Amino acid sequence: MDSEEPYASPTLYGQPYLADWPNLAMWERMAWCESRNTWDIDTGNGYFGGLQFALGSWQWMGGEGSPSDASKEEQIYRANLLWKFQGWNGWPGCKAYFGWTRWQTEE
Repeated sequence: MDSEEPYASPTLYGQPYLADWPNLAMWERMAWCESRNTWDIDTGNGYFGGLQFALGSWQWMGGEGSPSDASKEEQIYRANLLWKFQGWNGWPGCKAYFGWTRWQTEE
């Protein structure tokens, strides 16, 4: 009998991390580009949190309150939901900075 632990799929914000989402390292790089990894930032420019969500986009993906008040884990989870609709086009400046294609999921 195999004594190894069965493979457990990774989760994010209590949900399975889907294989067709960008890897977590890409979200870390995006947050560096957008906010220097300041997950609770409210810059006053209409964008919030480490991934600089517009409130409308945040709410569209089921977020409540402000992204800057949400955990890093929730921000990445909701960013993945948004990414499924628009790819990296939701982050055009950083997408161009990194040279990523719209639907790129690995660096």
